[in-house]
Amino acid sequence: MKSSSIALVLAFALQVSSHTFVRAVDTVPPDSVPPTTTIQQTTTTLKVQTTLTAKDIVKVSRIQTNKPVVFITIDDGATVSDQLAKVLDKNHVAVTTFAMPEMLWRARKWYRARQNMTFENHTNTHAHMTTISPRNQKIELCWANKLIKQIVGQRPVLYRPPRGSWSEENRAAMAKCGLKYAVLWSVVIENTVPEKLEFHRGDIILFHYVQSLPTVLPEILKILKKQKLEPALLRDYLK
Repeated sequence: MKSSSIALVLAFALQVSSHTFVRAVDTVPPDSVPPTTTIQQTTTTLKVQTTLTAKDIVKVSRIQTNKPVVFITIDDGATVSDQLAKVLDKNHVAVTTFAMPEMLWRARKWYRARQNMTFENHTNTHAHMTTISPRNQKIELCWANKLIKQIVGQRPVLYRPPRGSWSEENRAAMAKCGLKYAVLWSVVIENTVPEKLEFHRGDIILFHYVQSLPTVLPEILKILKKQKLEPALLRDYLK
C-alpha cells in the first residue's frame, strides 16, 4: 500500500469511537507524549476471522522457561533516534514493540529498518480499556491490528493494556480481534538504572520510547550479559 493510502486509513481509523482520550501522561514523560486524539462516532464494522474465545485468553507477566532469556518490551513509540538505532542494531537486540499506529506511522522508516523487532498491539489511541464499552474495546484492538499490519507488514499477535489497566471484560474484545496473550511485565526500567538490579529467567522488562532509552538500554544490556541472560522475542515463547 502506498504511503498516501496508509495515511488516509490512519486518519479514518482515528474516527472509530465515541470517546475523547487523554494523553498518556501517566506512562510517558512529557517530552514524548503523543497528541490528544478526538474520536468521533462511526458505523464502521470490522470483520475479523478468529477461532479464539474469551476462555482462550492468557494474561502473562513473566515467561516460564529454563532458557537464559529475558524479554525487552518497549511501549508507546513516541521518541526514536539514530542513537537508539545504533544501540539496537549493533547489539542485535531482540525487541517486542508495543506502539500505537500513529507513533509507528510518524517514524515508519525507522521502525521498518529494525531487523529483530516485532510489532504488537497497544490499542489504537492508548485508550482506558477498563472504562470504555465492549464495542469500543473491540474497535481499539481490531483497528490497531489493521493499521499496524499496513504500516510495518506485521499483524500483532500480542496485546499490552495501556497503563497495565486490565479487567476480565477485556478478554472478549481480545478474542474477537485474534489476540490471545495480554502481556504485562515483571520489571520496569524508567529513566535510570536501579542499583543492585537482578534479573531472572523469563522476566518481561518494560521500557518506553523516551529520550533516555539510548543511554539506559546499553547499561541494562551489560547487566544482562554479566548475569548470563540475553534478550529474546516474546513471539518465540508465546505460541
